[in-house]
Amino acid sequence: QQRENAQPIRAKTGGSTFKNPAQKRAWELIDEAGCRGKIIGDAQNMTVTHHLSQADATNGVNPLPSDYTNISNPQLIFARVVNNTTNAVQIITYNLTVNALPIIIENNTLTQCDTNGDGFESFDLSNLISSYTNGQTNLNISFHETVMDAEYSMNSIMPISSYTNLYPGQQTIYVRVENTQTGCFSIGTI
Repeated sequence: QQRENAQPIRAKTGGSTFKNPAQKRAWELIDEAGCRGKIIGDAQNMTVTHHLSQADATNGVNPLPSDYTNISNPQLIFARVVNNTTNAVQIITYNLTVNALPIIIENNTLTQCDTNGDGFESFDLSNLISSYTNGQTNLNISFHETVMDAEYSMNSIMPISSYTNLYPGQQTIYVRVENTQTGCFSIGTI
């Protein structure tokens, strides 16, 4: 019990996985996801620093800057947690993993002849699925009428085999290609 009380935190930790869109650094993703400080949960009066080595974390030297860019993938990070009240120190490790986004084929186009001159036709979006998977595995393909729906994976077009355009003549459809193992996704347009 005395050893447990001396530890700044009591929760087990796990690795963190973030998708890495263009022009983003791993720590920006941690901040955007609201994960900074998750190591300490609801604990208060704690100071957390992140380090590249066990020795640096143990000695409290060379903390990583908040705009750190990982140098390997995955990368083992050592977090030093200090209880500011008791000065108890605990070193926790986690893996920082940056997963690649699914490769997406741009500029797919579906064209139909307007049989009655009103600008509306039925399209079979399922004909495009193989062009988006392109040999990649573990992908989920969904189609959406707005980019926001695609971003948040909501309001998928159903059924995809008989979609009638909403606007006469031409309409943009958004496709979401999501890796089912990592949760990373890309969005394209039709």
